[in-house]
Order: sequence, then structure tokens, then C-alpha cells
Amino acid sequence: MIFWDDKYDEYRDTKRTLGIRDKQILYDRAKGRCENPACRKRISIIEMLPGHKKAWSKGGKTTLANSVCLCYACNKKQGTDSWAVFLKKQGYEDPKVKIKQGLETLSIKQLKCLADKHHTKVRGQVVDDWGDSYTTSPTKKQYIARLPGIVTVKELGSVVRTKQGLETLSLKQLKYLAAKHHIKVMGQVVDDWWDGSYTIAPTKKQYINKLSGIVTARDLGSVRKEAPQVAKKKNRRTRSIAR
Repeated sequence: MIFWDDKYDEYRDTKRTLGIRDKQILYDRAKGRCENPACRKRISIIEMLPGHKKAWSKGGKTTLANSVCLCYACNKKQGTDSWAVFLKKQGYEDPKVKIKQGLETLSIKQLKCLADKHHTKVRGQVVDDWGDSYTTSPTKKQYIARLPGIVTVKELGSVVRTKQGLETLSLKQLKYLAAKHHIKVMGQVVDDWWDGSYTIAPTKKQYINKLSGIVTARDLGSVRKEAPQVAKKKNRRTRSIAR
């Protein structure tokens, strides 16, 4: 059975509240506290009132993903506001909004690396072409829609800091990092009608795009010490051969 609102543009979930088992999971997930950051009061499972991130009256589903553990007072305060609006009114920002904004600054390769790290499969669009159906590669928008509930602010910060750190390195240091992680960075393929097709050496930008989702902050710190030493050893060898 489907219930329609006055505008006939949204339908409500037939289930209004969570079941006993889901309530227990929600309570355990919140560690027995009200999830409103302005409250954080310890409550018993009997005192808990599951709130909707998107209001049930506005088409929000009654699922664990759309629920928050609230005390009676905070549930009343929220009313029919969305979770993001409710937090904003109290001077707090929804972490997912901040994560989503951070994810938008990353490249598709970095997003793919984050998804692989969390063993999260992001599916592309299924296209039907004259009876032959195939799945396209996931777009940046699809990665951003999938990752906010999985990736933490701390992880996102480390990816951004790693990229910034890679930009301060020289091309030789980036080459050293790629070799250390057994990563092959391909340069651009150029088609020349006279000489045929050939591949040019990878640029600094190509190394940064390839390494940002793989290299850790620890690797980044050690490369500044290790890379110059490797270069010195190679110079000594070339000098000894020349002699």
C-alpha cells in the first residue's frame, strides 16, 4: 500500500518505525548515546527514539542507513527537518557533507583507490545497445555518491596531504617512489606521420596522479631521506667506472 502526500510527488514508506532487532543494532552502533552532537546524553534503549535523517513524511525510508539514535528531547527538536538541516541549525556540519565536498576535489583515480581500499564496488551504468548490454566504467559522480558513508574525514585529509606532498617532490624522487611500489607510469603516446608512433617520458603531473592514491604519508617522509642517498650511490658508481 502506498501513501501519497498532498502534492502527489512523493510516497511514504509503509514501515513507520524500526523493528526490535534494528533498534538494538542502532542503539549498539551509537554506543548508548544520543547521536545529536549538541547533546550526546547517555540513554537506555527504552529511552531511545530512532530519528530519520530524511523525514518519513517527506519520503524518507525507515532503514538503519536513514536512522539516527536520539533521545526524546532531540527527536522532538528535529521535527521534520533533515539531519543535515537539524545539525546546521545547531551550528554543526554533517560530516558526510564535508566528506562529499572533499571527494569532489579528488581525481577519479584517487576515488578508485579509496574504493579499492575499502573493498567497495562502484558499478557503472548498464547500457543496452541493440540487444547487447554492457556496463560502462563508473563516473566520478557515481564514486562520490557511493563513498561518503564509507570514507572518514581523516582518510580524506591524508589523501589530500599526500597529493600536496607529492607536488613538492622532484621528478627523480617521484620516479624513485614509483619504482619502490613497482608502479609503471606511462607517458603520452604521440603519433607522428614521419617517425611513426612513440611514447614520451611521463611528466611530473602523470606521476602525481598515479601515486596519490597509493603512496602513504610515511613513504612521503622517507623518500626525502632515501632518494638523495640512492642518487649519490649511483654517482659514485659512474665515477668509479669512468676511472
